[in-house]
Amino acid sequence: MARPPRIIPTLTLEDCERFWSGCRRNTHTGCLEWIRATNGAGYGVFRPSASRNWFLVHRIAFVLQHGEPPCDHPLVCHTCDNPRCAEWTHLWAGTVRENAQDASAKGLLIGNRSFSPVARARGERHGIAKLTDMEVLSIFTRFNFGESASMIARSLTLSPNTVTSVLNRNTWTHIQAPRLRPFDRAAIGEAHPRAQVTAAQVSNVRALYDAGTINGKTAMSRFGLSKSATYAILRRGTWKHVP
Repeated sequence: MARPPRIIPTLTLEDCERFWSGCRRNTHTGCLEWIRATNGAGYGVFRPSASRNWFLVHRIAFVLQHGEPPCDHPLVCHTCDNPRCAEWTHLWAGTVRENAQDASAKGLLIGNRSFSPVARARGERHGIAKLTDMEVLSIFTRFNFGESASMIARSLTLSPNTVTSVLNRNTWTHIQAPRLRPFDRAAIGEAHPRAQVTAAQVSNVRALYDAGTINGKTAMSRFGLSKSATYAILRRGTWKHVP
C-alpha cells in the first residue's frame, strides 16, 4: 500500500515569498515553472522553514490554493505533464488509479510501467524546450535544402550542438521528420553540411588563442563546442585548411 503524502506545514510569509520567487511563467505553455531544486524524477521540491523535509512544489501550490487534497483523492496531478509546473489551474486531485488512467489515455504508459515525469513531457510540452515542433521540422527541411547546422543554429539563436542533436535524432525523436539528404563525406569546412562553426570563426578564435588573448575555456564558449572538439580545432587536428 502506498504511503500517504506528508502533510505540508503552514508556510510563513517569508516561506511564501521564497516559494513564489522560485517560479517563472512560461508564456508558451502557460506553466508556472519551478527554476530551483528538483528531485530525481524532475519534480520541483521546496523545504519550508519549519520543516526538515522537502515537499513537492506542485503539491504546495495546490495546497496554497485549495488546501490539502481529500483523503480519497490524495495525489496532486498535472494536466500539462510538466513536473516543474506550479500553476494551480494545471493541477487536480486524484487517486492512484485516476492518475494511471490519465497517463494511459495520453500514451504515457508502456504495459504497466509509466515513463518518468521528465520523459513524459516531450517536445513543446517540456518545461525547458528551446524549440517548437514546427521549428524542429524546419531544421530538417532547411538542412535538406543545403543549409549547414551552424547556419541554422545562428538563425534560431541556438548552439550548433542543439541543431546537430536534432539532425542526428538524439533529441526530438518523437517528431516524424523527413529523411536527411545524403552528403559528400569528403566535403570540408563550411561545405560540410554538419559543420558547427564557420571558417571565419575558426580563424578569429585561433588567432586570439595563439596570441594568448583567450584560453581554451573561452574558446569553447565562443565556438559553443565540447572541450575535445574545441581543442581539435585550436591544435589544427580539424579545420586544417584554415590558416
